[in-house]
Amino acid sequence: MIFLILTAVFTVSAQTVTVDYKIIGHEVDFMKMQKSIQQEIDKGFVPVGISGYDSKLYLFYLSDNVFPMESWQLSRYVDIESMDDNIAKKIAAGWIPTGFSELDANFYVLYLNSPYKANYYKVKDSIIDSEELKSEFKPFLRTGMIPMDFDIMEDLQVYLSAQMSNMPAKDWKQVVFDFKSETLNDEIVSEMKGRYLPWGFDITEGLLRISFVKFK
Repeated sequence: MIFLILTAVFTVSAQTVTVDYKIIGHEVDFMKMQKSIQQEIDKGFVPVGISGYDSKLYLFYLSDNVFPMESWQLSRYVDIESMDDNIAKKIAAGWIPTGFSELDANFYVLYLNSPYKANYYKVKDSIIDSEELKSEFKPFLRTGMIPMDFDIMEDLQVYLSAQMSNMPAKDWKQVVFDFKSETLNDEIVSEMKGRYLPWGFDITEGLLRISFVKFK
């Protein structure tokens, strides 16, 4: 399943920036999946979020004019402890953890090598669709923490956040969509008004949740 939209949403230094995005479901054959992800990157897209749903690993892509990337890795872990260990090592080596999801008892983390760098990361959980979500993240934004991606695990949302030294965020929100809605593209574009970038997502039980970040 593929969704593609082309829309102008940013004005930076009096210039309009066009943002393309895609949501693509990849079959979970690890080697084939990495090849198909690279094909999208070769077309000018950068993967910025992952979500396991309906036996597929879905990736959220933004056009590379929005978020430059030098290289990428998709890692699979058999438990959250080994995932935790390796994220810290990857950050120390200059990688950013931008995607996180669980599928069929495996944990997947997407890493990007970019001019933007992370200092450290934090995993935090919250009640699903809690009214308190935005207020919970406001203090994090002030310290440079950005919710990079999240995953629904039973009755909790588990967030992977990273402190970004050169990528400050001004605001954050999360919006829930019907994944099968015929007007999904228009609904997502509407939420991008005011310079909000889709930044992290989850698909669970037919609902698409997207985190939107407004960068300074």
